[in-house]
Parts: sequence; C-alpha cells; structure tokens
Amino acid sequence: MGTWPRHAVRATIVFTVVVAGIFGSPPRDAVRAQADPPGDVNDVMLDEIDGFTLADESTGQAGALTREFTGADGELQIIGFSVATPPGAEALFAASRTMGGFKFLEGLEFIDHPSIPSARWLVSAGTLPGENGLTELFFATREHIFLVILNATDPSFDGPTLVESVARAQAAKDGPVSDSGLNEPVATTEVEARLSAMIPEQPPAGYGLDSASLRLPGFTLLENDAISDSGVVAFLNDRAQGFTAAWTGAGLSTGVGISKYPYAIFAASDLAQYGKLPPATIPDGAPTPPRDAVVFERTDNGLVGVAFRRGDLLVLVLSDYEAPATASTATSFAIDEANLVDREVPAGVTTPYIFPTPPSRLTGLALTAAFVIAAVGGANFVARLRARRVRRAWSTDDTPAVWPARRTATELVQLDGDAAALRHRGAVVEVVQLVTIVVGVVALAGDFGWRGATVAVVSLAVGLVFSHWWLRREYRLLGPAAPPREFRVPRPAGAVMGIVAFGVLGLGVAYLFKGMRYVILKPTLAQLRWANLLAMAPRDVGIVFAFGGLLVTMLGAVLWRVARALGRARVREVLDADPRPSVLYLRSFADDSVPLPIIASARRPLFELFSVRGADPFEECVAWELDSYGPVVAVGRPGGTLASLGAAREHLSNETWHDEIESRMRDAGSIALAPGDTDGLAWELEAIVSGGHLPKTIFVFPPLAPAELDRRWSHTSAVLRAAGAMVDELPAPCSLVHTLQIRDDDSMRATWAFTRDEATYRSAVDRALERDVTTDGPFPPEAAPSRVGGAPESRP
Repeated sequence: MGTWPRHAVRATIVFTVVVAGIFGSPPRDAVRAQADPPGDVNDVMLDEIDGFTLADESTGQAGALTREFTGADGELQIIGFSVATPPGAEALFAASRTMGGFKFLEGLEFIDHPSIPSARWLVSAGTLPGENGLTELFFATREHIFLVILNATDPSFDGPTLVESVARAQAAKDGPVSDSGLNEPVATTEVEARLSAMIPEQPPAGYGLDSASLRLPGFTLLENDAISDSGVVAFLNDRAQGFTAAWTGAGLSTGVGISKYPYAIFAASDLAQYGKLPPATIPDGAPTPPRDAVVFERTDNGLVGVAFRRGDLLVLVLSDYEAPATASTATSFAIDEANLVDREVPAGVTTPYIFPTPPSRLTGLALTAAFVIAAVGGANFVARLRARRVRRAWSTDDTPAVWPARRTATELVQLDGDAAALRHRGAVVEVVQLVTIVVGVVALAGDFGWRGATVAVVSLAVGLVFSHWWLRREYRLLGPAAPPREFRVPRPAGAVMGIVAFGVLGLGVAYLFKGMRYVILKPTLAQLRWANLLAMAPRDVGIVFAFGGLLVTMLGAVLWRVARALGRARVREVLDADPRPSVLYLRSFADDSVPLPIIASARRPLFELFSVRGADPFEECVAWELDSYGPVVAVGRPGGTLASLGAAREHLSNETWHDEIESRMRDAGSIALAPGDTDGLAWELEAIVSGGHLPKTIFVFPPLAPAELDRRWSHTSAVLRAAGAMVDELPAPCSLVHTLQIRDDDSMRATWAFTRDEATYRSAVDRALERDVTTDGPFPPEAAPSRVGGAPESRP
C-alpha cells in the first residue's frame, strides 16, 4: 500500500468517511430509512482484469473496498464505495469539483473525461493523465463511486487507455448514471444557504486541520427505525434539506452536517437513534458538549461523533482518526465543533424522542375495538349527563308522604316494573349494535383486504337487519301487534338529506378509523402529507382526525335523524296506508320542544349509536307507542314547523280548523291530550266533552316541573268541569302521574311512576290504551300492580 500516491488514497478517504460516513452508514442499531438502498460494492467491483492478477483485497472506512492487481505493465488499484440515494452517486460526483481547496490536494486538479461524462482525471497541475507512469480516474456508476489508479512500470506505457477500459467495464457491470447534471455545480437552496451559514468556515484551532473545507449542500438521509415505508422516506427526504462541511489533516478526517427536517419529531427521533450507540469516553479537560447532546462511538467503523438537535434541526459531527491523531483528539474535536455550531443554530427543543413500538396486529385490533367501545361509551355518558340535566329541571324529591284521598272506583297502575323491563331490552339491542360496529371497524382496521371489507359490509347488514327485527319486536312488547308497514319512498327532502347524512356518517367513521391508525401505528405517507398541509406534528394529525371523525360521526347521526323526519309521509298518506282508526294527538304548540330522557331502543337506528342527545321531544316517545294502536296525527303549528319524528303533522287554516278538529275527533279511535292552559287547547277540551269523546281521551302529563304540572292540571280540570264533565281530584301526586283517563261512570284510571323517561311513558301509553283490562276493584298505591315487573311495589 505504501507504493501508492498518498494524495489519491487521502482523496478517497475524504469521500468515504465524510460523505459516506455521515450520510451512508447508519448507526448499528438503526434501520436505514432510504428510498433506494445501494447494492454491496463487493458484488459489482471487478475482480478480473486482462493482464493483471488480483493480489490483495481490503475493506476500509465506511465500507470502502480496495482491490489491488499486479501485472507485467504495472500495479493497478480500484477503490470503491456505495452511495445511498439520496444523495446518489451522480450528485456526489458533481460535488467533487469543490475539493480543490484541501491542502493535501494542492498542486492537483480534475480534468473532465472527453467521452465519459461521469469520469474525471486526477492529475498534477500542468500535467496530463499518464505522465510519469501515474494514471488516476475518478468516476461514478449507478450506485457507486470508484477511483482507479495505475502505476505503470514503463513511463511510456499507455496507462489512460487501460484505465479507461477498466472504468468502462466497471460502469457496464454496475450501470451508468444520468449525465444530466454531472458537470454542473450542486445548486444551493435558500434553506441550504442558511444552514451553510450556521457551519463555521474555519475548524476549531489546534487540531492541524485545513482551513479550506469541502462544503456540500443537500444530501440529507434519515436514520430512523421509526420509518419503514419507502413512500414515507421519499416524502421526508424530498422535504428535508441539509448542508455538510468537511476538513482533513494531521490524521483527522472530520465532517459536520446540519439536517432540517419537515417535522421536529423526526429530528428528535433521529437523535434517539444515536443515543443507542455506545457512548464515547470524553477525555479529561475536554469542553462540555452542547445541551442534550449525544457523544458516541461507532464501533463498526471507528468513528466518534456528537449529535444534538434544536427543534427541527439535527446537527451531526463525525471524526475519524489515524496516527498521529488519537481517539481522545477526535472526540475533543467533535465536541469543540459541536459547540461552535451550537452558537450559530437557532434555539429550540433539544430532547430526543422514541416513537412507541407499534403493536402487534392482535394488539392493534384490540386497541381499535377498545377505542370504538370507548367512543360509544363516551357518547352514552354525555347523553346520560344531558338527560340528567333535563331530569333535574323538573324532577323533585318532595313526593308527598300522604297521597290525596280517592274514590273507591279509582284505578291506579304503577309503571316502574314495565319500564325496567323496557330498559333491559333496550340494553340488549344497544349491545348487539355495538358488537356489529366493532366487528366492522376491526375488519377494516386489520388490513385484511377484500375479506375485511366483506366482513365489514356483512357486519353492517347484520346490525341493520337486527335493528329492524328488534324494532318490530318492540312494537309488540307492550301494545298489540301493529300491521306490517308497507315500504314507502321517502319524501324528496328526506331522501336528499338521507344521502347527505349517510355521506357525513361515512366520512366521520373513515376519519375516526384513520385517526386511530395514525395515533397507534407508525407514520404513513398520507399522514405526513396531512401533517405538512396542516403544519402540525404527524401524531397530532392522528389525534385531530380521531376526535374530528368522532364529531363528524355524531353530526351524521343528527343529520340522519333530520333525514328520517323530513322523509316521513304526510297525514293523508299515513291514513290511506293504515286502515286502523287514527289516534289524534292534541297539545300546546310550545310542548313540541319539551325534552324527555330517552332509553336505548331499536327506535333509533344503528347510525345513531354515537348520538349524545340524551333526550328526545316528549311527543316523539309518546307517539311512537301510540302508533301501535293506530296512525298518530296532529295539527301543525301555524306557519309550518320542522318535520318531526312524532305525530304526522297536518296544517289547517284558521277558518276551517274547528270543523276539521271535530271531524278528526269523531273518526279517531283514541285521543291523546297533553294538559295545557292555551285558549286553543281549552276549546279542544270543550269539544271533547260536548262531542262525547271524553271516555276515549287519554290525558298525557308532560315531563315538567311539579308546580307547572299542578297549574296546568288545575286549568284543564276547571275547563272540563265548566264543560260539564265530572272531574275528581287526582288519585296521585301530579309529579308522579303519567296518564289519566276519565271513564263513562266518571271514575278515573291513572298510571304513575317514581321516574319519568321514555320507558315509563311508553308503558303508561300502553296501560292507558288496554281495552281488555279487568280488575277486581280499585288499586291502592300500596299494591299498585306491575304487569311486566311481577310483584306489586309499595307506595313511597
């Protein structure tokens, strides 16, 4: 090796150690994140040359391979090393023109080869290739950089022709590079220029290094075991920028590079990779490294270095040494240079970051299922809080200790047992709906391809079919079996809103699912593109998507409810489609917005499982149970109202509404009336009494504060008495009564419960409309029967 020109060997070392060392040789424990990893130089380097015999082979710094050949015409050496893409062999070769400032290259120059764009002769100034028997050719192939050196025994031997033939053979074996920019200087972007200004022109004094440096823009590669997707790597490398400077002399080959990442989290993650390397011994008297810096030793190639980060900037200083330099000298230089750069880079967060280890597929699917369950549970919790707030607005704990005295003919029916059974059945349908949603989301989250999509579709279909079947079953749980509903095409407004709602639901679920993946798994290319667009960290994108998707899903549930309301048939269509006598619902228009706490029920489709409403309009819950006995119709608010999921609305003119209401009363099989104190309701009460409709009338007490209910009933009972009806005192506290009927013999039948919610009102409507109820006599509150619950419940 001593026979070879020293400057040629040193030139190769600079390129292999500084460029390949900083950018092409990852930490031992790291996984190289690169778009195009280079092939092994050993696989492509020539091992046979006509007229020469392979005499020796050795591996140098950063994987550089040297093969020495001997022959009758002289000795030939090929030195080569792999170049990762980026930067790529083409870009690195183009940057070689900047090496002239090194002292060890003083008196040397590069001459472009006339016919090989990727090759340059290395000669002494003022000489030609081959003079004095020495020929050196520096050239690039597809993935490698080579230096061919011929030391001819006969100075008159045509060395350039031989070396050129070796270069062509070597290029043919590895493949040529593009010659589009080989002879152009490497362009410097505005960011790279700023990074260059952060690297001092002069190296630290006292180490005997050249003042002129090799300065190369770009060439940033990510060393990160948090990235494995080639698309992610290409995206990051396309947006990451860097600048590198190198010095050599006195046994040291050194380099410093600054990389600007598109996201600070990746700079922090790369810093963590260097923290996994063995720590280097800091010599006594050496300066203190920058804050949170990692001082390491790379045992695979003998390099020592310092790495630290400031926000989205990662600074890496590497130092290789040989006699007379020592490991302590190299470490001291790396720390000194790191401190110089630290004074120039802007302030920022300095700590490393380790991406969480992605879970196994089973764990990931379990986490996905848990997230969906938690989302539904959270929505249910919010709904319960809202229902509790509604209940607290009108509930009271001041239930009278002594109930009013009653006539012996009064019948009093307790509802708590029936209501408890309804709540239990509602919980069953909610669990089944939740299971179908979890199965569908997990099937999509598992990356099972078309099989997962098929399972998701089947799961959704099962949930819809089950909900429809359970809905039919709920119609029969308390009331009589309603006739089958014929399918009717929704009204245009409802159909359009349904399409919109379904699209919003799909969008919400998709981004909910996408957000969960972004939070749990490694970054994807799509995630990074969103992070780049929204200017936030990739993991934050997952959090935003998950919660945003949940909110959009809830919005979709609301829109689906509106679509159902808008798509409902008009009164005439409802009456024509159902031959049963109708149920006329009368109320004060202000009661349309009175809320009632709801329970889980198939009345709400699968898509409303994420709803946080907690309460529906009181009329809606009552009308749904009334529909078991006949089509429910009501008069709409003058001027029009938003479509409702309660009674079908009919808008009547001021001139005809009296006659129309009287006609509806005569045709109705039952009349449900919510007590109030408006003039219109007073006229309707008088018409009920005068028309003989009182026995088929059910007074449904709205869920209001006790004082309001007392006032309303006082007004209602006064109007009834004035119209000629015999109205006795209520048989139970007004705050507990749900429905009241006044029979032909002026006796009363009332239902009551300790709580008010959808379950108690549906039970009350069913008990009030029972036509076959027979009793042995009045029921005192001490033994109020519970037909579903079984045993009588004691009075308060």
